[in-house]
Amino acid sequence: PIPGHIARKDFQKHKSFPRNCFHIMLAYKALTSLVGHEYNIYELAYLNYHSQWVYYMACLIFSIQIILFYVVVNDNMLQYEAAMEQKDSFIILIDLSTTIFIVCFCYGQWTGAQSFLRAAKGVIGQHLVAEDDLVIKIDHSPKTELRPRLCLLMNQIINQHLLCSAPFINFYFLLLSTNAMDALLNGFSLLFIFELDDYILPLFAGIDIEDKLVINAHDFIMVPPVDEDLSCKQIGPDVLQDVKLYVSIVTEQKMINIYSRESATKYNKTSFVFEGPR
Repeated sequence: PIPGHIARKDFQKHKSFPRNCFHIMLAYKALTSLVGHEYNIYELAYLNYHSQWVYYMACLIFSIQIILFYVVVNDNMLQYEAAMEQKDSFIILIDLSTTIFIVCFCYGQWTGAQSFLRAAKGVIGQHLVAEDDLVIKIDHSPKTELRPRLCLLMNQIINQHLLCSAPFINFYFLLLSTNAMDALLNGFSLLFIFELDDYILPLFAGIDIEDKLVINAHDFIMVPPVDEDLSCKQIGPDVLQDVKLYVSIVTEQKMINIYSRESATKYNKTSFVFEGPR
C-alpha cells in the first residue's frame, strides 16, 4: 500500500448519523459536482497530503511542467516576425483547428479545477472541521499543514492561471511552423505539457480517492450545528399529511412555500423562511 493511505480500519472514532442537516446539503452539492471529475496528481496529493511519496511526485511534475512551459515560451516569443509572415494555408488551417480544440480542452480543465477547488475549500477541506470532530487523527507538523495549500496552489497555477494563456500561445506557436507536419506536432506539444499531471495518475491506482472524499465529507457533516448559522421560521399552519403537495422556492427571499391541497378549490400555504449568515 502507498505510505500514508487512509483505510476505513484507521477510523479512531465514529459518530452516527444524523448530525448537521445543513452540512449534509452542502456535502451533497459539493460531491455531486465532482461526479465524473478526472483527478490529477495535485488533487490526489491534496487528498493524501500526509503521504510524502505522493506529495514529492506532485512537486516533481509541477517542476517539469513549469520548465517545459518556460522552454516553449522563451524559445519562440521573440520570433514574432516569422509568425507575421506565415502564408501557408495548410499551416493556418491546422493552427485554427488545433486552437479551437485547445480552447475546449482548457475550458474543461479550468472548470474541473474550479469544481475541485470549491469543494476543497468547503466540504472536503479539513480546515473547516475542528480537531475534536475529526474522524481521522494525523500527527500534524508545520510541513504537513503547508502541503495541502501548496497542492491547491500548484493545481491553480497549472490548470487555471497558465492554462488561460495556452490558446494564445498555441496559436502563435503554430504560426512559426515550417510545414504542415511540424504544425501538427507543435500543436500537441503544448497539450502534452498540461496533460502531464493527468498522465501520471495511474501510478497511484491503489489510492481510493472516493474513500478519502467521503471521509472528509463525513467529518464535515459531523460538525455540531450552530443555531446562529442557519435558522428556519415557519409561517402558516402545519403541512397537511397524506395529501398532494406543491412546492415553490423563492430564492430572493430565501423562502420555501408548500401548498397542501385541502379540497379542489382550497389550498393551505405554509412558508419556511431561512435566515442567518450561512
